[in-house]
Amino acid sequence: MATEDSFDIFGSDPFGRDYLYGLSTGRDRLGLAPVRYLEQGQDISQGTVKRKGYFGEIPTNNDSMMTEYSSAFEVGGKTVSYPLVVPTLTADELNLLRLTGEVTPAIQQKAQQYALGRLARGQDPFATTQELRYPQPDNLNDESLNKKENGLFSYKTTPQQKSLGSTINNYVDYLVQKLNPQMFPTAGKTFIETAQGSRKRITEQNFTSEELEALKNLIESTNNRGDVQYEDYFNLMQKEFKEKGTVPASFSPSILSILDPIGNVETTLGRFRYLRDANGNLTVVDNYDFNQIPTMSGAYGALRNYGTKKIPKGTGREVMINLGNTDPFGNTIGSSIR
Repeated sequence: MATEDSFDIFGSDPFGRDYLYGLSTGRDRLGLAPVRYLEQGQDISQGTVKRKGYFGEIPTNNDSMMTEYSSAFEVGGKTVSYPLVVPTLTADELNLLRLTGEVTPAIQQKAQQYALGRLARGQDPFATTQELRYPQPDNLNDESLNKKENGLFSYKTTPQQKSLGSTINNYVDYLVQKLNPQMFPTAGKTFIETAQGSRKRITEQNFTSEELEALKNLIESTNNRGDVQYEDYFNLMQKEFKEKGTVPASFSPSILSILDPIGNVETTLGRFRYLRDANGNLTVVDNYDFNQIPTMSGAYGALRNYGTKKIPKGTGREVMINLGNTDPFGNTIGSSIR
């Protein structure tokens, strides 16, 4: 890992850095650390010390605490980690982070500008243990804001809209930006979160246990082909209808698809590839985006057409779903899949 750069004038001289930053000597020093650079492929959390951030611990909606919310960006040809929780964020932006984990372009820009300002002054982008905490905004934990997150519409401010080529697409985008993703089943939630700017990897955590079971059955039905096509969904639905009498909400992708597990899988993943990872786990690999297709009609068509403009191919989210190597009964799933 590099130790010399344009922001660290002392290079490998720890005494000079300690003197400038006011650090104590010895193993108990708690002050400012040198800028943290990441090696290629290194996770942000590797080799770093978790601190309390600029505001101290901020409660989230899943009984955990948010302090720094680390991210990374390129500075001078190197990847630098930096906190998204910075003093220049508004109370609404902090609430959005703690309640949904969503990072808007405005949040990212403010956090990067704050980090660059500290780097220019020879400081670590992260708050140190010797710095005074900023007071948390009075309405950071406002109950009224929390309650709004439980409704159909989100409290957050709608970002500046960019034209998507048609009046219908622009109208759909305005509506989607106002919706609360948490109020929708998996397919709708994923679509809305992505359209609102989320680029967080889609994993098994995004699906219910019933949807993961449907996904496993779908993959089993393809006889180790290595991919799933739309006709595979239809064939599996027909098979289960004949054998179990189960009736899917829709045999083809539609608004009704979000009413059952296999429909949510179909309208979230569509076509995808699967393989075995190095540990033998059955893994779904894909990208959540929308290929350009002929214009479709109806409510589902309007959303699909909007998706091709808002989340075109190459701009969506990575999909990496680990299904493990056994089914709920302890049997190896897809054992012949390599």
